[in-house]
Amino acid sequence: MAKDADGELKQRTFASLRMVMKAIVELLGPASEVVLHDMSDADSSIVAVEGNVTGRCVGGPLTDSGLGCLRSPDSGRAYQCTRVTEGSRVIKSASVSLSDDQGEVFGGLCINLDITPYVAFHDHLQPLVRSPNENRSSQRFGADMKGA
Repeated sequence: MAKDADGELKQRTFASLRMVMKAIVELLGPASEVVLHDMSDADSSIVAVEGNVTGRCVGGPLTDSGLGCLRSPDSGRAYQCTRVTEGSRVIKSASVSLSDDQGEVFGGLCINLDITPYVAFHDHLQPLVRSPNENRSSQRFGADMKGA
């Protein structure tokens, strides 16, 4: 594929993904963020951001995992992780590499979701749903004692 065609593919893909990014944030709400990367410059790869979870902005760099994906594109076509930030927020992320017809990675789309409230809810819920002996034997609850 010619270099101009590659650039055109990248620009069309990025333009289409901007609408997708908005839809994802509208669906998932204010605890979500979608970041679009142009892998041609790792030091300022961010070309679009919807939402605000990580505080990243246009012109920002790739993350360490993004750099790993760029260095080893075959191992990072789709990547999911959960990380704890310096502020103790729990962020679940999913990233997808964007590639041309020859398989060369030219961009990436990363969805970040702050799941801190869900983790806290899970931690509070566990004592309620866990029985002290964890014996889940069946029990028949009849309407009267005749069937017992």
